[in-house]
Amino acid sequence: MNANDVCVGTMFTVIGGVGSTRYQLGVIALAGSRIDAISADLDPVGPRADFEATWLEEGTMGLPDHPYAAVERMREAAKACSTARIGLKTLADNTATAARRYDEAEERNRLFLARKNQLDAFRAGSHFTAQSWLLPGGPNNSVRDLGRWLDSFWTKGFRDATEDSINGGPAFLAGAAGGWPALAYLLSLGRHPERSDTAAAAAAGVRHMLDSTGVTRPGTVSVRRIPAGDWSAQPSGTGVRGTTRATIEGILEAPRDAYAVAPSAVIVDRIERADGTIAWRVALPGTEVWDPPDSENLFDLEGDLQALTSARRKEFMEKQVMVEELLKAALQDAGAKPGDPVMLTGHSGGGIHAAAAAADPAFLAEFNVTMVVTAGAPIARLPVDGRVGVLGLENTYDIVTAADGAAPPDRSNWVTVTSSRPGDGVGTMQDVIARAHSLDGYLGDARQAEHSADPSIDGARKSIRDFMGVAGPGQAVAFTRSVYQGRDVRPAKAPPAPATGRERRDAVPRGR
Repeated sequence: MNANDVCVGTMFTVIGGVGSTRYQLGVIALAGSRIDAISADLDPVGPRADFEATWLEEGTMGLPDHPYAAVERMREAAKACSTARIGLKTLADNTATAARRYDEAEERNRLFLARKNQLDAFRAGSHFTAQSWLLPGGPNNSVRDLGRWLDSFWTKGFRDATEDSINGGPAFLAGAAGGWPALAYLLSLGRHPERSDTAAAAAAGVRHMLDSTGVTRPGTVSVRRIPAGDWSAQPSGTGVRGTTRATIEGILEAPRDAYAVAPSAVIVDRIERADGTIAWRVALPGTEVWDPPDSENLFDLEGDLQALTSARRKEFMEKQVMVEELLKAALQDAGAKPGDPVMLTGHSGGGIHAAAAAADPAFLAEFNVTMVVTAGAPIARLPVDGRVGVLGLENTYDIVTAADGAAPPDRSNWVTVTSSRPGDGVGTMQDVIARAHSLDGYLGDARQAEHSADPSIDGARKSIRDFMGVAGPGQAVAFTRSVYQGRDVRPAKAPPAPATGRERRDAVPRGR
């Protein structure tokens, strides 16, 4: 974790990227591998110099001007080469060992904390049940414990407190159940100390339930390019011209526009870079429909669950991620070529879809996704390809970002910037949650982050400038915009089969 960086009252906590310890050790390990290669190159030099010294010494034996000094210097050079080779090899081994030991220590600490948190939740569940039913004044004590738990949401922040509750929920329930369930949980805890898949398992469980009850059914994706006149004041041409800025805020303005153009639509911007090459920015809105869960709008609850469980899609009735199919059709129609750089950006559910596409080998085989930028999206557990740069903006009180049940990953290609804004935690819970998750709030964070001196944030800003093809910060870049709308076309339910003759007879009421 990098040092906190305060900008105009907003504090940023940064994990991952070029400023992280893991990245620096990775750089050292890479340098170590190069040092090891130099050591290998030196390996034959010493013996060769020693061989040449022997040849010179024997070839000039008996001469009046025997080159004693030259032979001695060659012997010394051979010895120095051997010493240097050994030293370089040792240095290379030490750098690799340092990186490996850091990873091992981090893994031990992570598992230790995971086990401790599970045991704390288990004890809390056992204590809650015991004092509620067995101890004098137990109900009052349980109410106080519940109050302290609720207070932790305000003091710790809704995001982290919710993640703790998600991950500790099974342990708490096992402790509260007591008996065999508690014993079975404790025995399994030794084999699975982290229990880190709670959120993913919950998403998969909800999706299986919706499938089994018929609430969600497989459909087909219908995609159309919306005429510019339907969403822009520029009614003519195949696309709408505009400019954007090569900043974090400039990138996140596109998802804001995606909310406004049309329901169930994504924006595709053809970026015209200064060197004449083309890049593509695709902007996705967040969840637009909650009820019904499976609607014509692709950005509904079904879509969110598809993205969260995209790595397990073969388990479900719907084998495709419909938003991903929309992205493919939109990029292909817009003219994206296989080697063109592509950036995916989205807010909330749109960020989940962006990261899920960047984690799908089939999608990456078709499109050269180089960067993902999200705001308020729970993406920590999505296995984004290591070649894709990720910048995720979160807030300490944004409960939506806790839906993945995981802390942001500490990776060199993945930067998570968590904001603590002035006034966070002030007001009703509903107001705090809405304010923390709003895209306007994240756009404000993005403006403040432009002034941050944190090396990881600076690295993300540079990646954005490189993608846009500009040299300086905040430069304007021209683009041509197109909008594509997707629709989930569900097959009509089959009419009931006609009754057979016997079924018709059995259906006729019989008199007494």
